[in-house]
Amino acid sequence: MLNNWFSPISHQFLQQFQNLPGHKMVKNIELYENELPSLANCDICLIGVGKNTDTIRRYFYQLNQNFNNLSIADLGNLNPGGLDMIIPVLQEMSQSNILPIIICDSIDILRLQRLIAAEQSKVALVHRGDQLNPALTQNCSIAYIGHQSQLLQDNIATYQKENPHLNYRLGKIKANIHKIEPVIRDAKLACFDISAINAQFAPSQNNPWPTGLDSLEACQIARYIGITDSIESFSVTGYDASNDQMHLGAKTIAQILWFFIEGVDNRKYDFSGQTQIQQYTVNVHDFEFPIEFIKSEKSDRWWFKIPGKESGQDVFPCSYEDYELACNNDLSDRIVKAMSTI
Repeated sequence: MLNNWFSPISHQFLQQFQNLPGHKMVKNIELYENELPSLANCDICLIGVGKNTDTIRRYFYQLNQNFNNLSIADLGNLNPGGLDMIIPVLQEMSQSNILPIIICDSIDILRLQRLIAAEQSKVALVHRGDQLNPALTQNCSIAYIGHQSQLLQDNIATYQKENPHLNYRLGKIKANIHKIEPVIRDAKLACFDISAINAQFAPSQNNPWPTGLDSLEACQIARYIGITDSIESFSVTGYDASNDQMHLGAKTIAQILWFFIEGVDNRKYDFSGQTQIQQYTVNVHDFEFPIEFIKSEKSDRWWFKIPGKESGQDVFPCSYEDYELACNNDLSDRIVKAMSTI
């Protein structure tokens, strides 16, 4: 069925990679050139949507393939006809437990990612925080990452005041990027819009600004998203090849894709199989229930349990700093918000 939805990668385009050594991505992934690759044992599929994807492929293909545990395919580009054409593709990927990576000009692809995901699935959205259609983020939990306060539109600012534990603006990331990992960890889908990146590293934007993430920070965030066990789809949006001097933006996105895949390759699945955890119970002064913290020996990551909660989510990601605060009779915004659901 998928043959009806995709255009193959042209032979002429692929010729430029013929002399690359055998450890490069293009030599180790299944490509839709003549026949659609078999997806029977596929873990990750790359999907292009729009006219700019081959520029990104050019640099992604040249990166090293270090992921021996993963089977990766590139299905080429979605045929013209509107974004909604990707719906049956994403449905088939979901049913087959294949993780799609979507390169799309427009952030509207997030609407379709949400359509396929379970209702109320949490979204990790890396975005500058302006020029964003409010309809894309309605009626779901959103972790906003990398937004800039001086540009933030009103509806996002209001949401973040109500959910400070999901608010990771640019300045907080610059101060300590590792703190964003627990926020991403229970997301079901993710979208990385390159508006969040400094124009120095990604000039390929419709409205570039001189502030934003640098390329190293962008790659670290992509890796955090990839290592999240629950992520079911990932998109990178906002690329405009016509603005891309020396193809810096394409190179940055290629590396974002690579570090996302590296994250997937290093997933720990902390609560699957034989669980290796340590549990700590903390009594917080003037709080009715003790709080149980869980540390995974597989990944050194932390969670906490909500006492007395009988339905819905009862285990939440947190950090070692959250545990330390509780030991000192203080509760982080993350725990306070979770406790409000009891």
